[in-house]
Amino acid sequence: MCAINGITANDTARVTLMNEATKHRGPDGTHVWNGDGITLGHNRLAIIDLSERALQPMRSNDGRYTIVFNGEIYNYLELRTELEHTYQFKTESDTEVLIAAYSTWGEEMFPRLRGMFAFGIWDIREQSLLLARDHMGIKPLYYREEDAVLAFSSELSAFMREKNVLNPTALALYLEFQYVPSPTTLIHGVVKLPPGHLLRFKKGTSTVSRYYSPEEGIGVPVTSSRVKPVSTNELYATIDKAVKQQLVSDRPVGMFLSGGIDSSIVLHHMAKHTKDVRTFSVGFEMVTGAEGEHEKFNADARLAERTALHCGATHTTYTLSLSDVRQNFESILASLDEPVANPTAIAQHFLSERVRNDGVVVALGGDGGDEVFLGYTRHRMLMASYLFQKLPHVLQDTLGYAHPRIKKLGIQLGAEAHVSVMANKEKNITPYILPNLHPYTVARDHFVERYHKMTKKHHPLDTFMYVDRATWLPEESLHRSDRTSMAHGLELRVPLIDLSVVTLGDQIPVSAKLSPFEGKKILRDTYRAHLPAYLFSQPKRGWVSPGAKWLRDPEILKTVEAILSPEYYSGLSELYNWSAIQTLLQDHVEKRTYALYPLWNLLVLQIWARKNAVVWEDLTE
Repeated sequence: MCAINGITANDTARVTLMNEATKHRGPDGTHVWNGDGITLGHNRLAIIDLSERALQPMRSNDGRYTIVFNGEIYNYLELRTELEHTYQFKTESDTEVLIAAYSTWGEEMFPRLRGMFAFGIWDIREQSLLLARDHMGIKPLYYREEDAVLAFSSELSAFMREKNVLNPTALALYLEFQYVPSPTTLIHGVVKLPPGHLLRFKKGTSTVSRYYSPEEGIGVPVTSSRVKPVSTNELYATIDKAVKQQLVSDRPVGMFLSGGIDSSIVLHHMAKHTKDVRTFSVGFEMVTGAEGEHEKFNADARLAERTALHCGATHTTYTLSLSDVRQNFESILASLDEPVANPTAIAQHFLSERVRNDGVVVALGGDGGDEVFLGYTRHRMLMASYLFQKLPHVLQDTLGYAHPRIKKLGIQLGAEAHVSVMANKEKNITPYILPNLHPYTVARDHFVERYHKMTKKHHPLDTFMYVDRATWLPEESLHRSDRTSMAHGLELRVPLIDLSVVTLGDQIPVSAKLSPFEGKKILRDTYRAHLPAYLFSQPKRGWVSPGAKWLRDPEILKTVEAILSPEYYSGLSELYNWSAIQTLLQDHVEKRTYALYPLWNLLVLQIWARKNAVVWEDLTE
């Protein structure tokens, strides 16, 4: 786990600055390599093979390829066994296995890889650069092309200049979704490489292509038909292998444990394969006046303690105090690299810092189970719509007349339904920003295009899942996890979206995963005999933070009022209707309305823009 940086030019000074901007990701060493027409940089977080032999940038045995790599290849030992007959290894690292795999198999290596990765490989013979991002988008990768030169980095922060211009399309998407889906970014001219994609750059020209697309069957390592019966034993064994592989590390390993089923599943397998398991969770001190909601926001921490005891783990619950939030509110939100408007980022940042300070360098988590096995409330809502629309039209009309709310189940499944359940409502955004930005229209058009690109006919819930996994999962959920953990040099691993688990999950029919009343059906059935019964009776909560309460704390409110004012930062002032924003904040504080969003959207945007000198310019002129 590291930071990678590079440019297709001889520019050591620039790459050194990029390394400096991303050094938090790799506290164990910084290196720059300059070749003919290329400069590569690397910040190292040493996890596997801690010796200096494994330093990056790393060259292949024949000197043709040079790699910079961020991530982990969990099946590197299996791949090494295949490769060692033709490649002479000099290290014990997964980095060398990756460059050996590319030297031997080229792009045919991608279906073989099990891991999270973003890497750049320079081919000195062809004078070409290959960039790639892992199948699920666990690791980030940004790039910018200017004057026939390409620069790339693990973080957007590496591209910041004295003045950075806001991308209006990305801004509209951010205001609607609280994150920015790839390939766009909030900085004009900087692009995110989408998950499962690679980029080739040669002679000043780039070509982007997909090497993995489950909805199209591209790069999916299966030989059977896409939909098939999957037994609970097969699912259990697949997850077990994925967790076992992801425990490989030369540094201490721990686990983020919530009160949910997904992280409890990971803990169950972790406890099978390792001794002295350490687990960690976070609880919250409540704002004055909200003490009665203490249990709501701390229920998961209490459940985590029970589950850790059940599995024989040593558990620590850290309490995020109001003092912590007050002192670090602005600095934590500024550390997200690219804005994600989710208050849980504060809790994740706090938890990662405490875990790293306790000596743990690698942590496992339960991220991704809902996206693979259909566990969210939105999935059940859309399943209800799908089943409702299977009824005869006469019966649909009758039920809709008798119960007007049922009419909503008639929403067209596809882009319209996706935006309706994932985006802010138009009225929640437009009163507070430029009248000509039209964020809802931009958001709708973005997902219409996403759905239009679907080349095969799938169950509507499968299609929704594929789009969600290409957008929300990598650019909101995994982005949040990556930035908050890597801010402290902590590697977070997510075995429930290991490629083997995702591939098997995609073969399971929707009906085996989901009903209008229960999500993750097959996952629950698989683990009822292995996990405590109380976990299966819990409501779906997600990992929520008391963000709305924090905005009503008098001391935090002073900070918020300062941020949401034209005096805080002038670069985006033309965007906002300041009086409307300040009225909305006051209405929220006095509980006349609930306005966590868009207030949090605007807070995060303001903090990020001031830190990075981001300005609004009308790019249509």
